[in-house]
Amino acid sequence: MYLDLYAHGKQWQENLKLYLEPEKGNPTVKQMNKQTLAIAEKVRVERLHQLQNESFGIKKPAKMYLNFNTFFLELWEERKRTGVNFASWESVYKQLNNFNKKILFTEITERLMEEFKAYLLKRLHQNSAPNTSISSNILFTKPTEEN
Repeated sequence: MYLDLYAHGKQWQENLKLYLEPEKGNPTVKQMNKQTLAIAEKVRVERLHQLQNESFGIKKPAKMYLNFNTFFLELWEERKRTGVNFASWESVYKQLNNFNKKILFTEITERLMEEFKAYLLKRLHQNSAPNTSISSNILFTKPTEEN
């Protein structure tokens, strides 16, 4: 899905990296598409609000994360300062950036997490013993369902 924008005499498109699946009578896919459309609408409203604020000279909040990697970097730097689990956070940050340097918050889906998990398992297999605790943690981590 693309967002068509027009502001300040310019027109452009932004790729939302959201996709609709063919429904073919499947109620689950229909519900998923409905949720995707709701997310796209929310992004459209937020983007419109942002453009209107810029037009009227309203300043952005002091902290605005452009991508998840920047957000994670700040969390990692906090761990670095406190020393709590620093090595683990450093390793995840490095692997995250090797996997994808700019992950948008809108891109964080179960599918992306599965791809990241597969990436980590492949890297782990290449670089360490197969039965380490991290490989066990990755293999047996299952997403939780919210009721």
